[in-house]
Amino acid sequence: TLRRPRLANRLEPSDLLDLQAQLQAVNAREELRVLLLRGEGRHFCSGFNIDAVPGLDAGALFAELSDAWENARPVTVAQIQGGVYGGATDLALACDFRLGQPACEMFVPAAKLGLHFYRGGMERYVSRLGLPWAKKVLLAGATLDAQEMLRSGFLDQLLPDAAALEAATQELVAQLLAMAPLAL
Repeated sequence: TLRRPRLANRLEPSDLLDLQAQLQAVNAREELRVLLLRGEGRHFCSGFNIDAVPGLDAGALFAELSDAWENARPVTVAQIQGGVYGGATDLALACDFRLGQPACEMFVPAAKLGLHFYRGGMERYVSRLGLPWAKKVLLAGATLDAQEMLRSGFLDQLLPDAAALEAATQELVAQLLAMAPLAL
């Protein structure tokens, strides 16, 4: 659970390293078969604090984390209760399943800020959502609401409210845990 709700669960450089380390620890534990990623508060995650360290290649750090998340041993689920922005959209796309509610929206400000979105993230966008949606989000800087997130394939399920989102997430996790471990 991302727990920096006052800052929209913004990620600092140390958070990216902490998430990498936590993922490595989870990968090493065979008994853990499902990994749930969620945010606390109104936003899922506002992405990386681009002002954190001048000259830091945040794209490379996010690319590394998202690639590791995509290749995680357990099945990964993102429970998206609100806004998801920047590189955090790619982290969510790297998950096997993404569930959301009407308060969801997504936006990638890289092009508007004059930043180059990293290659792995662009490839994930194109392979998951298709070229037209990837261009709309990454090149045109469009903000997608929850319905558009569902239509684009970003969300697998759109639930009517927070309670339904929690129930559907728990149901999916239980369903996955009931599967044969080797198949997962």
